[in-house]
Amino acid sequence: MARRHVFANKVPKRVGDLKSNTGVDYAIWVQNCELTNDELAVLLGIDVRYVTRMRKLDWIPDTSVRERIDQLILTRRE
Repeated sequence: MARRHVFANKVPKRVGDLKSNTGVDYAIWVQNCELTNDELAVLLGIDVRYVTRMRKLDWIPDTSVRERIDQLILTRRE
């Protein structure tokens, strides 16, 4: 079952600017993302093992990865 995440119905300028969004929200977005682990790792510039850990909610991204996810969310909406 796919979880709903806080980014589903919002179109903010920067998702990371919202104080209520935590690292778990980003990990859930990664969990629900239709991209493969390899594609997502290349787009975010991180190792594939971190993407698989985020999908299992075993690793919470830090600020720099959150900013890259912000950019990815905004570019995929356009």
